[in-house]
Amino acid sequence: LLYMLFMAVTLLINAQEKLQQAINLLQSIPSSTFVSNEATEMLKNYQDQTNQITQTSKILQDFQEAETLALEASQLVQNPPHPVETWQTAKIKWQDAIKLLSKVAQENIATLEIEKKLKNYQENYQIINNNLAREKSALSNYNQAISLSNTTAELVKNPPHPIDTWKKAVNQCNQSVNLLKTISSQTIIYPESQAKLIQYQSNCANLNNRLISEQNALTQIINAQNLEAQVLQILKTQPYTITM
Repeated sequence: LLYMLFMAVTLLINAQEKLQQAINLLQSIPSSTFVSNEATEMLKNYQDQTNQITQTSKILQDFQEAETLALEASQLVQNPPHPVETWQTAKIKWQDAIKLLSKVAQENIATLEIEKKLKNYQENYQIINNNLAREKSALSNYNQAISLSNTTAELVKNPPHPIDTWKKAVNQCNQSVNLLKTISSQTIIYPESQAKLIQYQSNCANLNNRLISEQNALTQIINAQNLEAQVLQILKTQPYTITM
């Protein structure tokens, strides 16, 4: 189709050049000659034809450019996944192709073929837009997970820490894991996110173990305090006193 469009534009340009040559010849005819009136009529007719050819040529050139952009966009996203920048470039190409083809469809040549092609362009654009949104979301979640993990690491530096600190660390670590789990296997960041997921799950297990250890220690403190209180109560009932 691109070749056919190219040939059609080339033929129109050739025809336009020949008409311009004819116009130049007619314009050179003196008004005093017998054929000047006929030349004037011919000149008007040729100029009208030139305008029509110019308009048709512009429409075909827009069509040709739309097809070229569509082809480039399609080739760009072959063999996914791709980074955000690639999807964004393809999206822009489809947008521009749709604009050009919409102009063609408005030039009183809205054939069934063009309408069908325009619908196809719009469907492809939507697919690209969805892939772009998915890739952006994956990258955002990945970066959030990294940020949360770094914050968690800073939070638990130089232990020991109170239980609330360990609880916060476990919660943040779990958030990081959950963010990584949302990343689609169809995204380019997926392999890297899976490696981080294994690492972060191990980190979460270690943090949770430390939290349990701290909670057990606190429970032992409370149990010891309860036992002390029981001892004091027992001693109050004896005929002697012991200072604790």
